[in-house]
Formats: sequence, structure tokens, C-alpha cells
Amino acid sequence: MVSRSRIPIDFNKVLVSIRGTGSFTPEHKTPFRHDFTLGTKKAIIALLALYGPLTLREIADTLNLTPPTVYKHLKVLKEHGVVRELVTQLSSFRVEKKYDLAIPFITSDEVKMIELELEEEISKFVEMTQNVYDHIKEKAKVLLPRLRCYGRGGIRLEDLEFVVEHQVFSILGYRLLGVKYESTIPWWRAYVVIGGVEGL
Repeated sequence: MVSRSRIPIDFNKVLVSIRGTGSFTPEHKTPFRHDFTLGTKKAIIALLALYGPLTLREIADTLNLTPPTVYKHLKVLKEHGVVRELVTQLSSFRVEKKYDLAIPFITSDEVKMIELELEEEISKFVEMTQNVYDHIKEKAKVLLPRLRCYGRGGIRLEDLEFVVEHQVFSILGYRLLGVKYESTIPWWRAYVVIGGVEGL
């Protein structure tokens, strides 16, 4: 049983964001919903990330909510693949249900750790990429006269250059990430970032 006295966290101050990528179908609901990072759903996600798996009663008691209120939010989070239900057979006539995150989570301190540990390699990659990007941008300007919009009255050359530059940036981004609009990921992959708590 989780005791509130052992959880020195104000879940109203915890920051939660859900990140990731992928394609979505009617039967696979997107986890990237704005309301999942606010209010009660945010608190449940943060609580399960840091202390899960927990029973419905443990979640309700920790957040000072009624079990029916918590269950309503858990149901939505389950439908969107953010939370999963774990059932343990305690005896022939008794089962225990607990809830936990169905997707990975990472804390804000861990995000900083990754950035710091890889800073040298990332800086080298950024510098190399910037040089290549600048070269490609200059080469792309040669293509401007081949655009139907080129030379049209009221269209500034610098605006048209921006269009080409933005297209170059988009193409490079998708190529580097290995992701196109028609995602190669066969559903979605998401994760939770937890922040706003000292020591996370």
C-alpha cells in the first residue's frame, strides 16, 4: 500500500508531456492528447510513472480523489494506450487489479544527462550538418527560375527563397529521422517526459 506520507510530491506542480511519432488508425487512438498533460490525467500519469503499478484505491487515496473519478480517467488513458491494467490471481476467488504506464517514461534530469553525455558528438554532428545544409541551400537557389511562381508580380525573391529553403529543411529532417508522412512505424511509439520535481 502506498502511503501519502512517503510521496513528497505536489502532483499539481509536476510537468508531463507525451512525445513520439507514428501513424494512427480509428482502432488505435492517439496518445498525444492535450488534456493528458493537464489536471487529473496528468497527475495519474506522473504518479504511475514514479510509483506504479498501483491499485485504483492507492491512486485515489494518493490524489485525494474518489475511486469512480479515478476509474473514469484510467478508462480513457487505457483506451489510448497510455495506461495498462495488470491482473494478478491472488486466490481461486480473488484477483487484484493494478494500473501502470503502458509506455516508457523519462525524467527531465535524465533528458539533461543524455544531452550532456553526448554533447561533444552532437556538437560535431550539428557543425557538419550545418555546413552540408548551407551548401545544399545555395545549390537549391539555382532551382528558383524553374518554379512557376518565379518572377510573378508581388512575390518577393526572398520569400521564394524561403519556400525553397523550408522545403530543403523538411526533406533533410524526414531523411535524417527516417520518418515520412506515411510513417514506417506500424502504429505509434510514444513516451512520457516527467519534470517539475526536484531531483528527478
